[in-house]
Amino acid sequence: MSNSFAIFDTAIGACGIVWNTRGIAGVQIHDGTEAATRSRLLRRFAGAQEAKPPAHVQQAIDGVVALLRGEKRDLNDVTIDTDGLPELNRKVYVIARTIPPGSTLTYGEIAERLGVSPRTAKAHSDILRSKLRVSRRRQIPLAFRDATGENPLEGLEPAAGLRDDSRTPD
Repeated sequence: MSNSFAIFDTAIGACGIVWNTRGIAGVQIHDGTEAATRSRLLRRFAGAQEAKPPAHVQQAIDGVVALLRGEKRDLNDVTIDTDGLPELNRKVYVIARTIPPGSTLTYGEIAERLGVSPRTAKAHSDILRSKLRVSRRRQIPLAFRDATGENPLEGLEPAAGLRDDSRTPD
């Protein structure tokens, strides 16, 4: 299955989107420069070819642009490609897509809906902290990004009124 991609402008800078015949395979949030965004996207989706987005992909792009402009936008009509993803990731996507625009769920609430106990969720967090060599949970996203080149916070925004300190070391 071949992937195509496009780079597009948003309120936060150039972002990217990857698609194939099954749906949207990924989105790359602005990474400082258009070149850096493109490079990170191509590391994640090696072999993807730049192309003009078809209408259904353009609708997804328009939705992302609106979200990054601060609009509350529901993207549930966007088909995503979950083939090749672990079952747990697919289940998380199903839950995340039930969150209404402008609302949030904590990781604990998502874990609860998955049927995972808070203790199990904490144990997984502890394993991640150990493997990534960080002391605090909020350091995990930046350490994960540094280790893998992927942004685990992609597409998320902080709840209204909250400071986004996920990128700030303690």
